[in-house]
Amino acid sequence: MLAAAATQWNSLPFRPGLVGGHCIGVDPYSLTTRAEQLGYQGLHGVLVSTVESGSAAEDAGLQRGALILQVNRHPVPSVQAFRHAIRSAKPGQKLLLLVRLGDGTQYLALEVPK
Repeated sequence: MLAAAATQWNSLPFRPGLVGGHCIGVDPYSLTTRAEQLGYQGLHGVLVSTVESGSAAEDAGLQRGALILQVNRHPVPSVQAFRHAIRSAKPGQKLLLLVRLGDGTQYLALEVPK
C-alpha cells in the first residue's frame, strides 16, 4: 500500500501524517465498523489511527483512537471533509478540533506546521 501511495498518480508525495498538504502527524480514517467497538455508535467523524511522535497532532493532545468531530466548529463527517478543512488552513494557523475519546469530549488547539 505504501508503494502505491507514492506513485506518479498521486498529486502529493506520500508521507505518514500528511493531510491536505500539511504534515500534521495524524492518519485519519473513516469511522466504520470500529465505531461500535470504540463506543462511537451514532456519531460522525474521523477516527485517528496513528499519531506521530513530535508532531503537531501530538502537541495538540490528539491520541490514537480519538474521534475528530469538528474542525473550527464545522462537522467533519468524512476523511474528505477533514482533509479539506486542513488543506484550507494556512501554515501557523491554529485549528480548533472537537475530539471525543472514550466517554469524554473536548476541544483541542492544533497549530498547522509552517
